Amino acid sequence: MRNTDNDWNLIAESEPYYGVLSEERFLGAKLTPDNKKNFFLSGERDIAHIRNVMASMGGQLPRSGLDFGCGVARLLIPMSRIVEQSYGVDIADGMRNLAQENLQKAGLKNYSLSATIPEVRVNWVLPTFSWVKQWQEKRTFAAREFWGLQRKQ
Repeated sequence: MRNTDNDWNLIAESEPYYGVLSEERFLGAKLTPDNKKNFFLSGERDIAHIRNVMASMGGQLPRSGLDFGCGVARLLIPMSRIVEQSYGVDIADGMRNLAQENLQKAGLKNYSLSATIPEVRVNWVLPTFSWVKQWQEKRTFAAREFWGLQRKQ
């Protein structure tokens, strides 16, 4: 079996933003300040959507979260604005270094970055799994079980 750790380190060194979100506008020379801003805004929108799904199921906002494969912190930044403590995990040193820079630029301090999954209990894990429409009943049950949510009475 191939060990992909080296691949992720190469991606982190060469095209880290494109490695996280594979759109041409996030490739090196095309990564203008406006494109970089839109890169992070896409993470804000994704997290807002996930929050709305949680709220629609009667759940409360999580107090802690883990972003597995956090890359340059596209999702970890908006997650950190919601939770008391966040954890970003990425195997690539270069990704973690950029995540650190981006989190600091965002003025956040309630996070920890690591190459390994921390031995902590969290109640929100990214990436959040996606579902197909025909499994709607099962997805609601799975999401409640996964997030520990309970429907409001």
